[in-house]
Amino acid sequence: MTAAILLSGQVSSAWAQEDETDQDERMPVQASPMKLPISASQAVQNKILIPEATMRKTQRLQLPQDISIDTFNNCPPEGSAKTPAKAESNKEKNQWAIPNDMDIDTKVTLTDVLAPGDDHDRFKVGTAVRIQGYFSEVFKSGGSHGESCNCNATDDVNTDTHINMALTNSAENVKPENRMIVEVTPRLRYIAGLNGLDWSHGNLKHYEGSCLEIEGDLFWDDAHQGEARNTPIAGKNIWRATLWEVHPITSIQEIDCNKLF
Repeated sequence: MTAAILLSGQVSSAWAQEDETDQDERMPVQASPMKLPISASQAVQNKILIPEATMRKTQRLQLPQDISIDTFNNCPPEGSAKTPAKAESNKEKNQWAIPNDMDIDTKVTLTDVLAPGDDHDRFKVGTAVRIQGYFSEVFKSGGSHGESCNCNATDDVNTDTHINMALTNSAENVKPENRMIVEVTPRLRYIAGLNGLDWSHGNLKHYEGSCLEIEGDLFWDDAHQGEARNTPIAGKNIWRATLWEVHPITSIQEIDCNKLF
């Protein structure tokens, strides 16, 4: 049986203190760049993080066949979930398979995802997509108590990177109620590191204000039920367009904003 991969950074042992509702993801948390084979500064200077998207085929992460990261830094796929439903949701977030061209549903666009109206049944969880948009904000997810999917870790290695993605950089499109949430997970950040890429919070922060093409799996984040424009509940604060996310992100490439807007 393949051994689980362990990295630097500590996972919180205080799982019993975790609340089943994930912590507020709206507030950025200051994060320092994670150390990987290529530093954040080198990645930005050499643009090694995001290959040019003008190539015909998307450059994807490659994963050695002799490792398993189902359990990552002592955190299982279900994280520290306390209910079966939460455990299943966390497993969906923590999957780490890399989709190929045959897996991608090319009919799904960011415009489709952000379209108004009740969207609970608009897509299927786990559908691999490729979408293009504007990274309006990037920050470390989980707040001071972490998230159950990551066993309530709060260090840079074991937390998600939260990205707000909009259709364009217009004041209207970057409003909270008009954006989609997409996330890099610790497992995919690790795989990127094996490929010589730095997907740390600090490095990805450099791409705020850029246009990017991402791939990954669609995920319905019902931990924020009622907080999306498309499925509101009276009295809830609306801070996103939809509960649909790309989570996890499995590919990132920079594109020319002039091609989008």
